[in-house]
Amino acid sequence: MTRYVPIDTLILPGKFWIGGTNLMTNRTWMWVPGSEKMSVTLWAPGEPDMSSEKRCIAIDFSQAFQWFSATCENKYNFLCELSLNSR
Repeated sequence: MTRYVPIDTLILPGKFWIGGTNLMTNRTWMWVPGSEKMSVTLWAPGEPDMSSEKRCIAIDFSQAFQWFSATCENKYNFLCELSLNSR
């Protein structure tokens, strides 16, 4: 059984890494690990910034959950996908 919890009830406002990058293939945003091409994106207006140094994706919970591209070395918290198996 899959259970979804609204993420805005769990996280304080701020910026978080969400596991997307175009480091492997320039101009194609992929999920990592696994290198699955993104089928849905939630970019903020004016994003993504396709400059050579902004190659990772973060989300800003204080700005309506919009995505933005950022330098991968920035210090943000991160979100992870977790699969819960029923036993």
